[in-house]
Amino acid sequence: MGRRQEERRGSRSSWQAARLAAAVLSCCFLRTQARDIPVTVNPPQPEEGQEVTLTPGGSTDIFSCNWFRGEDLPPNRIFVYISSSGQENGPGYTGRETGGSDCSLHIRSLTLNDTGKYTVLKTTSMGLSEKGSVQIQVLELEQTSKGQNNTVTPGDISISSSTRVAGAVLGTLAIAALAGTVLYCFFRARRQGDNSSTLTNPASPVYENTLPSAQTQVMLMNSLDTNNTYEELQHGDQAVYNQLRHPARSTEMRDL
Repeated sequence: MGRRQEERRGSRSSWQAARLAAAVLSCCFLRTQARDIPVTVNPPQPEEGQEVTLTPGGSTDIFSCNWFRGEDLPPNRIFVYISSSGQENGPGYTGRETGGSDCSLHIRSLTLNDTGKYTVLKTTSMGLSEKGSVQIQVLELEQTSKGQNNTVTPGDISISSSTRVAGAVLGTLAIAALAGTVLYCFFRARRQGDNSSTLTNPASPVYENTLPSAQTQVMLMNSLDTNNTYEELQHGDQAVYNQLRHPARSTEMRDL
């Protein structure tokens, strides 16, 4: 029984080795006849420390996939992924690369050294070969500037709150000052308008109709001229003023 199990294990391992050898050999012999396929990068611009996935297009009937860092040469092979047995690592494997059933290459914990060209060779179950390549650029992560931009200290929060309060107070004072200035200018202009209208339109003299005094009546009766009684003083009439002041002289001049 033990010998049969060992024979089965040996035959299984030899079969896997044969499939792996076939996959590698088919890759080497058919790469000159391979059909070009696109390769997508997700995310398109990976940063240092992140992960990236390279997925080739083409046929979904996959027998094996060979991934290379650089050109498709045996020393550059990262791994070969066989649909029936899984991933077999090569000289270019760093411990961070993983193959998928869709022939994708997943790299985690990216470094700046991962920048470069990656090539994939696919072999379908019908023996057809497909080839694709892509260039990735790992962006450097600026930890110092990024940490300064993202770090918020309690002092920054208190300064920001004080600045907002001061800004609100200053804004309120500015609005109040502006409103006071507008009201002052309005009332001053209105007062000046009233003064100017008073100067340009002086009041006309007003005279009242008054009865002559008792002394004036006696003087007028002595003159025996009832026509000299005036109930109204005419403004600017000098003759009337002289007659009222000197009634006797006026009578003598009239008799003559």
